[in-house]
Amino acid sequence: MNAGGSIGKVRLAMVFVLTLLTLASGALWADSYRQRVNKGVVFSCGGGCSSIYAAPPRKFPAPPSSCRDVGLDASWSLGDGGDFLVRTWAGRIMLHHKEKIDLDVTVRERDLSIAGVAYEQRADSWNIYPFDLNAAAPQRPPVEIRHRYRGIAFPLWAPTAVFAIYPLFFILSAPILRRRHRRKRGLCVECGYDLSHSTDRCPECGARKI
Repeated sequence: MNAGGSIGKVRLAMVFVLTLLTLASGALWADSYRQRVNKGVVFSCGGGCSSIYAAPPRKFPAPPSSCRDVGLDASWSLGDGGDFLVRTWAGRIMLHHKEKIDLDVTVRERDLSIAGVAYEQRADSWNIYPFDLNAAAPQRPPVEIRHRYRGIAFPLWAPTAVFAIYPLFFILSAPILRRRHRRKRGLCVECGYDLSHSTDRCPECGARKI
């Protein structure tokens, strides 16, 4: 197998994958500025009716008040491993992890922001009050639940720029690499014509033989 051909295919594959990642992160970056209406989801249980609303952006990192309803929210749970949240707003993306911890675990709170990249760690305690529609039923005591939140946020232009480096380098250097490849094979650097039987100029395009 031709080693040069294999390397060329690998480079093309890398360019293709990184171009897709550049387009995806760039689209997410642009979409993070799009205005949205944060509507609640209504559900019913036990004859009662309640509404669930997505939580507004928290203080980490604090978004402008005018950007409260922009961006996307996506979250999923991995069982006992905790919940994960991905949120975008106004050109930024936040990756957050929430895990349930013991009540006696001490959590050191951190809040750090450097060059647009922010990190936060904190703990929250919640008292869950069981509610029974039967007023005559005895009220059960509240259940205390404690969570630790850890997350990082960074501007979306950063991954877009990183993913775009190699595809841009490949596109800009393609003419130079093509001329070098043709010169090594004894071809015309301008049109690729075989110059093995030519002395001074290319018979096809008239370019001087190098």
